[in-house]
Amino acid sequence: MSPVASQLIGREAELQRLRAAWSRGGSVQVVRGPAGIGKSRLVRELGNLAAARGAVVLGGRSTVRAVPLQPVHEALLGAARRGLRPPDELAPFVPALARAVPEWGHARSPGEASNLMLAEALLRFLSSMSAGPASLLVLEDVHWADAETLTVLDHLAAYVAGSPVLVVLTRRDGARGPGAQLADDLVARRHAEELRLAPLGPDAVLTLARSCLGPGQDVPGEVVEPLVQRSEGVPFVVEELMAAAEVSGWDSVAAAVPGSIMASVEVRLDELSADARRLLAAAALLGRSFDWQVAAEAAALPEAGDAPALRQAVEHQLLDVDVARYRFRHALTRDAVAALTPPAERQRLARRALELVRAGPGGTETCLAAADLAGIAGLAGEAAGLLLQAARLAVASGALDSAGDFARRAAELVPGQEPARRAEIDHVRLEIAVQAGWTDQARQLARSLLAAPDGTAAKADVHLLAGRAELAAGRWDNARHHAQAARALAPVEVGQGARAAALLAQAAMGEDDVATATHHARLALESARATGQVEIQCEALEVLGRAARGRDVASAEQAFSEALRIASDHGLALWRVRALQELGTIDMFTDLELGHLTQARIEAEAMGAVAVLAVVDLQLAAVYDERGELGAALDAARRCESASRRYGLSTLTMSLVVQGMVHARRADRQEMDRVVTAAMATGDDPHYVEVGVFGNVVPIYHLVVGDLDAAGEALERSMAGIRRRPAAVVPVPGLWALVRTLTSEDRGAPARREVARLPFDTPVSRLTLEVAEAVARGRAGDAGAAAARFGAVDDELARWGSFRRWLHRVVVAPAAAADGWGQPEAWLRETVAWCDRAGLAVLGDRCRAVLRDIGSPVPRRNRSVATPLPPALARLGVTPREAEVLALVATGVTNREVAQRLVISVRTVDKHVERLLAKAGTDRRGLVALARETGAVRT
Repeated sequence: MSPVASQLIGREAELQRLRAAWSRGGSVQVVRGPAGIGKSRLVRELGNLAAARGAVVLGGRSTVRAVPLQPVHEALLGAARRGLRPPDELAPFVPALARAVPEWGHARSPGEASNLMLAEALLRFLSSMSAGPASLLVLEDVHWADAETLTVLDHLAAYVAGSPVLVVLTRRDGARGPGAQLADDLVARRHAEELRLAPLGPDAVLTLARSCLGPGQDVPGEVVEPLVQRSEGVPFVVEELMAAAEVSGWDSVAAAVPGSIMASVEVRLDELSADARRLLAAAALLGRSFDWQVAAEAAALPEAGDAPALRQAVEHQLLDVDVARYRFRHALTRDAVAALTPPAERQRLARRALELVRAGPGGTETCLAAADLAGIAGLAGEAAGLLLQAARLAVASGALDSAGDFARRAAELVPGQEPARRAEIDHVRLEIAVQAGWTDQARQLARSLLAAPDGTAAKADVHLLAGRAELAAGRWDNARHHAQAARALAPVEVGQGARAAALLAQAAMGEDDVATATHHARLALESARATGQVEIQCEALEVLGRAARGRDVASAEQAFSEALRIASDHGLALWRVRALQELGTIDMFTDLELGHLTQARIEAEAMGAVAVLAVVDLQLAAVYDERGELGAALDAARRCESASRRYGLSTLTMSLVVQGMVHARRADRQEMDRVVTAAMATGDDPHYVEVGVFGNVVPIYHLVVGDLDAAGEALERSMAGIRRRPAAVVPVPGLWALVRTLTSEDRGAPARREVARLPFDTPVSRLTLEVAEAVARGRAGDAGAAAARFGAVDDELARWGSFRRWLHRVVVAPAAAADGWGQPEAWLRETVAWCDRAGLAVLGDRCRAVLRDIGSPVPRRNRSVATPLPPALARLGVTPREAEVLALVATGVTNREVAQRLVISVRTVDKHVERLLAKAGTDRRGLVALARETGAVRT
């Protein structure tokens, strides 16, 4: 008799449905049913079919111990064992995949790891492995999955549509917990399809039973009805009853309790030797798959006595051999063996096994196994310690959800009469809660720990941790309270003093109290230097730079540059990217260069820092927008929006605002209103959104279409918000002063004075204020001063390549013409030509209208300004001039030769190439390939 049926019986329709889903790809299928119904056999059959047709098939299984990411890591390790590797185009995702397969590359540290990035990397890896047939990922027993695996599954389900990947999950009926809930939620949200396996009918039961028999054998007629009734149509029970019949005869089938595995297992256990029974009892404590040597030693088998015992268990169809390990045929078999072992015997075996497991290799799974054994052995305190150790290991690997669960379970095992032990556990739980951003839990744990009789240093640490949680929640007052409480405790360690100062600096910055933030950031930096806390140094320098950039750009740049140096010297990849990104903000305020932001984007993508990558894309979008490269700006903002929605990031709102800025410049009112409405609907930081929308979006639209009064109304609303938070650094005040100068009865003098007194402002805003002063001088009859001021600003913005240069010209030209200063006709004609090249038809028409109003000839719209760009280049936001440079670069000439042929400077060519590299996200060889693919090669 075979231990299992020789073929899949009674599941033809279900298999066909899964095959159809696999041939389509792009979906998640949840196969569910009671234990033993045949879920694993069905998906195994699907995997065999897919593999036979050349598909990549990966699989993993969750266990009742819920080891972090175990099924995902099993799947990826299986790929590595088959010699598969991520292709070159997945290089940015290799650090995430290397968490499971170190041989593929360098994994990032836990603080830089992201389970969402791992999910995205897994999806892209599976997609890249599909060469025709869809790749298949099978993750079994999802009801036992750990929190990190559930994060991965949720992401896969949300984004698998359209990919050549099928994900199949198995879920047991009756199981409860987060994994079972997620499977149900995915089906309810229509992110997954459910396939329920029903019990087999009588004919299928009989066919299944016969397939377990050898040639020439059949099920006796008098056994058929009991077999159908006792098995209740569950395939595994059918096989178990057949196994019992082989050992004890057909009468055992009729005697079995309906649907019971216990009876079948008990029959076969009775046929084993005492050594084999003791070995199985010990093995059942170790898990479904177990180390047989540990089980044999725990069972105190005589030397060389394990082999016969294992052989008996396999022959009686209680165990299978799984590669180099033995495993129970089914989780139900293991449960039955454990339940049939007397409690005293289980406790004795557990104590012995605990000693052996503790002496073996460490790791999260080992700690969890040892904790289970300690619990069975009645050693609750030791079980709590092992769970706490597992929690610390999980934190070190970045598995914060699992770490929190392990620490919570440890706390449940420690009675209230052990306050010191409970405080140790709760302190670990607080650390986890702070790292994970569980602010409510952190507050509750901190309150409990602060009420306990403990040392001042420990209480100071609790205050600092609690303050970090409050900082993450944006509760600046509470964060400041905890930092002050930590500093008030004596003696406070010097290292804690640095952390407290950094916390106070961040809280003050959150409230736009720049002076206080600067004071505490300097104290934090000094203390951190004395104690060698390099991350605190980077944090303090970041605060100092942010505080200075609205009033002293040079100081801000110096602070960010020092943070970059420290991070680079000490291998702090995340802080290095943050420093590059902050230096990019300086570029955004000064010369609109892309170097720092481009490098930050490359490094953020390579390390899988999705949140920082979204911020960099947001800033790139703002720079492109300010330079008038609106296609590239929209692409970058949409990348940020996509990532923000995909990963639940706080950058979503501002990504929509920046898109509104682009649509405003294009005078696309419908799209502008759509994204502005969406931005306001998020509810995130409504004050800052209002300042941005009514300062950078709505008024620009009105200025483009020529409605100064409407622009002024919007700017008034934005300025009201700025007055409430005067440290906000936005390019609004100068534009408000300019519009007031052009439209108000007081000629804008009070507005210009107010803006000039602002302690914090941007260079763009200050330049626009200079334009307002030029208009005021012109109205006062000082034509020379007006022209000089305006010309200086115009030249500066020309050096930047700023969109505002052209906007200033259109807005100011009527006043300049009326007051007799400057060259308004020449400004407008140049602006018309630029608008035609940039595709800004509405702004170009506005220029023509102003020319008409001032009595100048109106140039016709030039419909042949430039050869139409290939669509692929247009989507990247490549300008016509950049396309010319690209075409020459593709021929292999140097930048100097490109400059000679186009009669421009080498520095200008360098900038064009730099922008092309940023927009295409590639290197110079990639630019050559891009030119050839798009037909842009110049002959």
